[in-house]
Amino acid sequence: MIKFLFIIFLLLPCLAFSQDEEEVIVPETKFNLPKPQIPEKTKTKIELDLYDPTVLKVLIEKLEKSPLSDLPDQEVSQLVKENLLKLPLGDQLSESDRFVKTMTKIIKDKNALKGLINILLKREEMKNYFYIWLALMVMGFFLKKLLISKTWPGLIQWLASTYLNLTITVISFALFVTHFETEIKPILKIIMSEIMA
Repeated sequence: MIKFLFIIFLLLPCLAFSQDEEEVIVPETKFNLPKPQIPEKTKTKIELDLYDPTVLKVLIEKLEKSPLSDLPDQEVSQLVKENLLKLPLGDQLSESDRFVKTMTKIIKDKNALKGLINILLKREEMKNYFYIWLALMVMGFFLKKLLISKTWPGLIQWLASTYLNLTITVISFALFVTHFETEIKPILKIIMSEIMA
C-alpha cells in the first residue's frame, strides 16, 4: 500500500504540471540567416518545489479546476499509461488493467489528489511520522538480530525475517493512516472498491 502511494507521488508531477521549453519558429526567407540564440532566461521550465507551501496551495487550486476529472476514462487511462512508461517499472504497471483503472479513478477524483498534497502541507505531522517510522525500522533491525538465531535452518530464518518485516510494514502503514486519515480516506476508498470489485 505504501509502495502504491509512493508511485502516486511519483506520477503527480508528470500529470500536466510541467511545460516544455518554448520554441522560437523563424519563418523561412530567401536569405540563409542563422537562427537567433534564445537566452537562457527566456526558456521556461516549470519546476515544482513540493516543500514550498505556496506551490502546494497553487497545486490544490489547479486540481480543483482540473479538466482531467471531466475527461472520459479512456483518455485518462491513456495518459496514465504514457506517464507510467516513464517510470522504472512502468512497463509492468501499465500492463496491469486493474492498476491503470485504479490510478485513473484516483486522478479523476479531485479529493484524492488534493488529499495527497494536503499531506505535504502538514509538516509537523510528517516529521513526527518520519521519526516514528525510523524508530520502527531501527527496532526491526535489532529485533532481527536478537530473535533470529544464525543456527536456525535457512528457511526458518527467512520466514521469521519475512514475518517481522511484514509486521513492521503493517504497523507503519497503520500509523500513516491514523496520522493522515482525512487526507488519505478518498484514495483508500477507491483502492478498496477496486480490490472488492
